[in-house]
Amino acid sequence: MFLSDFREQMEILYENGFCLVELGDWLSGEMVVAEGCRPLILTMDDLYFNNQLRLDENGNPSRQTGIGQLWDFYQDYPDFGFYIALFANFGNKLYANPDDPGWEEELARTVVWGIEHGAMPYNHFWTHPQLDRTDAAGVKWEATRNDTYLRELLAMVGREDLIPQLKNIIALTYGVWPKTWDGRDVIVNYKNPEGVPVLGVMEIDYIVRAQFILPVYHPDFDRYHIPRIVADREAIITLMNDIRLFPQAGACVFEEVPLAQVEDQAYLMERIGQAVSNGVCPEGVYAFPGMLFRAENSNVALINID
Repeated sequence: MFLSDFREQMEILYENGFCLVELGDWLSGEMVVAEGCRPLILTMDDLYFNNQLRLDENGNPSRQTGIGQLWDFYQDYPDFGFYIALFANFGNKLYANPDDPGWEEELARTVVWGIEHGAMPYNHFWTHPQLDRTDAAGVKWEATRNDTYLRELLAMVGREDLIPQLKNIIALTYGVWPKTWDGRDVIVNYKNPEGVPVLGVMEIDYIVRAQFILPVYHPDFDRYHIPRIVADREAIITLMNDIRLFPQAGACVFEEVPLAQVEDQAYLMERIGQAVSNGVCPEGVYAFPGMLFRAENSNVALINID
């Protein structure tokens, strides 16, 4: 794909009401998006190559990189958003010439920029192994070493303060699970260096077998088998043809909620119920920071995210 093709695809998506959301937020149930937005998640595997993300002399992503093009588009259309999940395998995708003594610090600064701006690094195993040919011990080592090195990079430039923002999400290399149940169990039960359980396992496929990521409250949502679609031109066309499957987010404005009650579940449920009963707001799923509610027939219930 040429950079100009990527720009064209973003324009098509934007013109049809799509906007970007952060993968980790979606999997955590943080589904607060702008009115009219059709949520879209972008991911990129095998980071970090120089032609994927590299900072220029001003500290911004180079326009000669793919993520630089996304950043440039975001400057023109800020309501499109700037979020992208970067699945890195740090052990065999060198950022620059390893003979250059400064390349690791440059990589670390690039990672920091991403975390601070919405290009979040996630786990794609250390050496991009074929997991179906890797035993359980090897699978665990690959995931752990990749996570450990990411934290070493942050420490290298004195930014350990960013570690709490790192969510535990894994993308299967080649989209293939380990053959053994022991290997699969390692992934499902993997905890990052801070002891946080895995939030999601990303698979991959092409548009001919397209499956779209479900909201976390959907009964068929499975965080250990999260589908992704390779974003070629055919995929973009299919999204446009099936756009009715992706409803736009709505908004229902209440009177001002007192600050002391913005996290009061019972109070919010009561307000939603009143609004639905009075016909001011429709039935559906209501998203507040850190909370989701379902309103049906004037009954409101908190949605628990497992």
